[in-house]
Amino acid sequence: MAMVEEMWSTETGADVVDNDQIRLAKARIQQIWNQDTRMSFVLCRWSLLASTDCKETPYSIIGATNPNCKYDALNLGGWEGISPFPPLGYALVCLKSKLIQRLVRSVVAKILDAASKCTVIDLTDLLNAFTNDIVCEAVSGRLFREQGHKKLFRELVEANSLLVGGFNLEDYFPMLVKMDIIKRIVCAKAQKVKKMWDNLLNNIIDEHASKSVPEHNSEDSDFTDVLLSIQEEYKLTRDHIKAQLEIIFEAGTDTSFIVLEYAMVQLMRKPHLMNKLQAEVRSTITKGKEIVTEDDLDSLAYLKAVIKETLRLHMPGPLLIPHLSMADCDIKGYTIPSGIRVIINSWALARDPNSWEHADEFMPERFMECGSAATMDYKGNDFQYLPFGAGRRICPGMNYATASIEIMLANLMYHFNWKLPVELMDEGGISMTEFFGMTVHRKEKLLLVPEVPQD
Repeated sequence: MAMVEEMWSTETGADVVDNDQIRLAKARIQQIWNQDTRMSFVLCRWSLLASTDCKETPYSIIGATNPNCKYDALNLGGWEGISPFPPLGYALVCLKSKLIQRLVRSVVAKILDAASKCTVIDLTDLLNAFTNDIVCEAVSGRLFREQGHKKLFRELVEANSLLVGGFNLEDYFPMLVKMDIIKRIVCAKAQKVKKMWDNLLNNIIDEHASKSVPEHNSEDSDFTDVLLSIQEEYKLTRDHIKAQLEIIFEAGTDTSFIVLEYAMVQLMRKPHLMNKLQAEVRSTITKGKEIVTEDDLDSLAYLKAVIKETLRLHMPGPLLIPHLSMADCDIKGYTIPSGIRVIINSWALARDPNSWEHADEFMPERFMECGSAATMDYKGNDFQYLPFGAGRRICPGMNYATASIEIMLANLMYHFNWKLPVELMDEGGISMTEFFGMTVHRKEKLLLVPEVPQD
């Protein structure tokens, strides 16, 4: 973990150029943190650096880099020339608006209950459960609730995060790992987690296959139904389907939850910004609505700016998924040898003072009209701002995640005023201590007191 924390730092020193090579035993890692180098990397050499590392490590065993289920997140199977996989985005974004609204109502009701009793609410647990429920039910509908899969799912996602973000023995002692008995010991936990994933995903697929599969544009369908309904058309194997389900499970939970929590933290630390956002939401949306819906979001420019700024300062995955160079290549005069892992430090890019004014400050106004970053988006087109990655390995759940973030944050601003518990005020406010891993989140829970506005 120390290596990961060091790689996030933007304090590189005068003798370090805009990319660094780190040697860990036989593993060579090239870190790219300068925006100009990142642009050259994407535009000039993307095809040479688009592979992923498939060695038998804990990461490759549990992840989609496993050679037995290798695929591309947007073009399943990694087949060159295939058109994008349209039903995926359609199912994730369009079919589940009623699901999100139902879950938002549930969250609002719980907060209203706490507000009526003037009690502290654990917003961390509430938002975490909200994002988990969205993904679980979007993927597998009522079957997830009826079969009691949610607890197991959360445990598996946490296990994956610890394995992928943790210590990899092969990077330090490659000769030891070549010994069969050592390899079995090193990968034992990953194999156990993989088996649990296989059992869960096989169970989900079998349950869906045993019922009549609705068309993928049916309102009753879930994501697993979509994949099964087009399995023959796209020649999908069971491994393809399991890999797609697993990546949606993993990518769709922590991302939304972490961004929502950090947005609330930053707004609590800067009350004038919260007041500005509340004023926008409450003046734009008709008074007395039960919940804010997706139809209300288009005119909420400041809300979108707050979310963009939160993604800039607190992107859930500071280091993008490692790439593996398939041949020697040259980027701005620096040679990247074949077989090297290339890591994009998107955290450093988003805090580069050469690209961002007051880079370490929370300033949503930069993304507003006439702001310095007004034309930027998070879809991989701006190389200093890559919270979801870029290219064919961009996060497949990006649109779905941002939709749920916008709706929930809008409802939190529309229905409630917020204040800190007395205990936190006495302790100096909200702690920003973070836990480092595959994703980054706060160590302390966010405890707040909700109030219903009187006007």
